Amino acid sequence: MSKEELKTYLAEIIELETKRYEISLAVSELEEERITFNRIRDREILREIREMKWTRSRWTDILKSAFVAGLAGVMAGAAGSFFLEKLPWISLRWVPVDTGINMLWGFAAFFAAALVILALRGIREIYAYNQSARIHNRNRERRNKEIIRESRHAKERLRILEGELLRLRDGYGKADAGLKKLYGNGTIYSKYRRLFPVSRFYEYIASGRCLGLEGPEGAYDLYEKERYMEMVLEALDHETLKSPRRRCEFHSMPAIGGV
Repeated sequence: MSKEELKTYLAEIIELETKRYEISLAVSELEEERITFNRIRDREILREIREMKWTRSRWTDILKSAFVAGLAGVMAGAAGSFFLEKLPWISLRWVPVDTGINMLWGFAAFFAAALVILALRGIREIYAYNQSARIHNRNRERRNKEIIRESRHAKERLRILEGELLRLRDGYGKADAGLKKLYGNGTIYSKYRRLFPVSRFYEYIASGRCLGLEGPEGAYDLYEKERYMEMVLEALDHETLKSPRRRCEFHSMPAIGGV
């Protein structure tokens, strides 16, 4: 293969490799966009929230809790009677100490206090919940209209995306088939069948640095030498930047030819 034929051959490969790479990027972007629109399309509409009401079970729970508090009041009344009997100087001498009455008053006081506190807390919770439910239900219709409109737009956009993806995949298939045909003649060694090395080969041939691909002065050999030097320089730069001392020594080195 002559120099001009090789240049033409490499240029065709570069064109198809570039096209395939650009199509791959475009497909990736469209796939991400499709995922986003699928999520919008499948979004569920908002459901109505029913307001909370007083129920028999809620009252039952409150009465149970108040009854438990009343039992604690019974224990408090018994304990109070015990202390009044053991320490008469702190009691009213003209009031007789009756443990049963004190226990009854303790139950009644604790039961009533717990009942009022729990009922008020329940009223506050139900009021706050119902307020939130009313706000939600007022905004629900407007928000559902937006969801339906966005869903329709997403469906239309997905239909367009499917067509674009189909066209891009068809173009990718044609570019890939063209590359397989060009690579299939064996002109380029399998290790170098990528856009970056092929671009280098074209640069070497077009600039006159090489006349062919193979041999001690061919494009393969020159590419390997340059890649090796680039790897060495990258390693040296990494070590220089990693070590503060070496970084200071590197910046303090005089320029070549300087005094």
